This record gives sequence, C-alpha cells and structure tokens, in this order.
Amino acid sequence: EHMKLYLIARGFSVLQANEESLKALRELEMYDARNRPSDTLSGGMKRKVFVAMALAANAEITFLDEPTTGLDPVSRFEVWAAIKNLSGNIVLTTHYMEEAQELAEEVVLVESGKILEKGPVKELLRRFEGRVRVESIVPGSGEYQIGRTYVKYVKEEDAEDFVRKGYNVRRITLDDLFIVRGVTLEP
Repeated sequence: EHMKLYLIARGFSVLQANEESLKALRELEMYDARNRPSDTLSGGMKRKVFVAMALAANAEITFLDEPTTGLDPVSRFEVWAAIKNLSGNIVLTTHYMEEAQELAEEVVLVESGKILEKGPVKELLRRFEGRVRVESIVPGSGEYQIGRTYVKYVKEEDAEDFVRKGYNVRRITLDDLFIVRGVTLEP
C-alpha cells in the first residue's frame, strides 16, 4: 500500500502503480510480503520497502541514505542488485566503503563535514596501484593502527613474504583510501 500510494502521489495511474510496485517487490524478494501491514515488517524489510519505492518510481534523480544499514548480507546484496538496476542519477550516502566501491562510479569521502577525497573510484584506487594491504595484531608492526590491528601497505611483489610470515594480506579497497587520508605513499 505504501508503495502504491507513493507512486500515485508521483503521478502514476492506479494500474501503473500496482504493476511497478509488484515488479519492485519481486526484484527485492519481497513479493510474498506484499499484503502484510507495514507495521508488522522487520526493520530490514521496512528499509527494503523504501528501496523498492525508489526502484518503482524510476526517477531521474534518486537519493538513498544508508539503504543497507541493518540488513543481513543476503538482503544487502539484493538491495545492491536493485540499486544497480536503477536508471538515472543516484546520490547514495553510506558508511560502508565496500558498498560505495561496489555501487558508485564516483565517490566523495567526507569526514566531519570536510571532503577528504573525491573522484572516480578507479582513479582514486590507482594511488595504491601495485600495492596490497598487510594486517597484523603485533603491536608496532604497521604504519596505521585500526583497533587492535596494525596495517601497512607494501608492494605486491613483497606480499608472498608476508603471507609466509603469517600476516593477513588482501587487496586494496576504498577503506584503505579513507585510512591513509591524503597521505602520499612512497614508490
């Protein structure tokens, strides 16, 4: 009902609103819940209803504020797939760098209202080209400390040495760009 009323308010006919609502609910694996009152839905299901509304509206510009907060991994991936199918421009706010990296062509990293980095995801990640992230729980073993983990960035060709020594080695993500915050990495 929420979706249909929203779409009718946006100018859809009753028939169009019904068709688009059902299509969006199917895409987000929510079709079976179509007749449930919204106050009986879980928090995650309610969040998915809002994404379904955006999907059904097919707007020129869609604003999504933290669309996957509180969702289980399966629901999160369903929402990601739906967002990828949205047409037009999307403005997405998220604290999940993995989500931004997966969904965005361009990002703006903001901390305390200040822009740290902005640009196309691929271009921003080029800064780490040829490098991997090495993690350890040994104090002082990294250049950056995140909780109880010590992180440093090394050349890919040195990664195998760290793996042999028992370090966790992984590919670079937008999380790493946020961690180094404008620091230029040595070649």
